[in-house]
Amino acid sequence: MSLDTLLVQQHGYVKQLTAEVGQEFFAAFAMALGGRPFPPHALTMVGVTALSGPDALVEISAVAIVPD
Repeated sequence: MSLDTLLVQQHGYVKQLTAEVGQEFFAAFAMALGGRPFPPHALTMVGVTALSGPDALVEISAVAIVPD
């Protein structure tokens, strides 16, 4: 199975989120996927002032379907 049939929901927590940072976030995803479109799923991106570590810029959690 591929990622596009398994991924259902994703949450991104981005330190100091701006429109420019959001565009960079999605550009990085496109690069990671080799230019392919990201699979459709529920996506939430939240701007935060701090994360779990002082050098962390992004935290991502995802929910996927795991077939039997």
